[in-house]
Amino acid sequence: MPALTSDTQQIDLPAPKVGLTYTFVMVDTAGEVFNVETDVSATKILAVKPDGAGNNTAISQGYNKIGFKAAAVLGSSFSVTCISTTAAVAWLAHDVIDGLAANVGSINLA
Repeated sequence: MPALTSDTQQIDLPAPKVGLTYTFVMVDTAGEVFNVETDVSATKILAVKPDGAGNNTAISQGYNKIGFKAAAVLGSSFSVTCISTTAAVAWLAHDVIDGLAANVGSINLA
C-alpha cells in the first residue's frame, strides 16, 4: 500500500471461497486509515494483533475488518486467508506485523 492522501480507504473481501489469500504491505507511512472489510456483516475475520510486549491484545475473535491505522509505517503488513464458507469463521488474519518501534499502533481491528 502506498501512502494514502484522502480520507479512510476500504476494500471489501469477496464472498468466502476457501483458499483465497490476500496480503497487504505498507510501502510508505499510511497517512490515512485503510481497511479490508468482509462482504457482509455476518462474515468474520478471525484475528489477533501484537500488544508490544510479545503477547496478543486479546483472545482471537471475529471482526468485520482489519486494516492499517494512519500511523502504519513501511513494513507493517497482514494477510487474510479464507478458511471456511461458514460466515462466523470464514477468514483468518495471519502474519500480522506492526512496523512501529513499540509494535503497537499500526493495525486496526473492528
